[in-house]
Amino acid sequence: MKVKLGDVYVSVTVLNKILDTELPVTVSYKMMKLVNKLNEELKTIEYQRIKLVKKYSTEEQGTVTEDNKNK
Repeated sequence: MKVKLGDVYVSVTVLNKILDTELPVTVSYKMMKLVNKLNEELKTIEYQRIKLVKKYSTEEQGTVTEDNKNK
């Protein structure tokens, strides 16, 4: 099964909320391993996202213009 990076970015917060609930030990252990692996990928995704925002944002407003969003 292939998972897109956008799916990882969106799903980590939901998975963390699931971990806060009371689960059986085996399920909790497997979920924690999955979330730890996804958090490693999330660090890379977030680093690249910030790099792109800095590249395409305007300095005077600090926001990304509509033209640059498409890029």
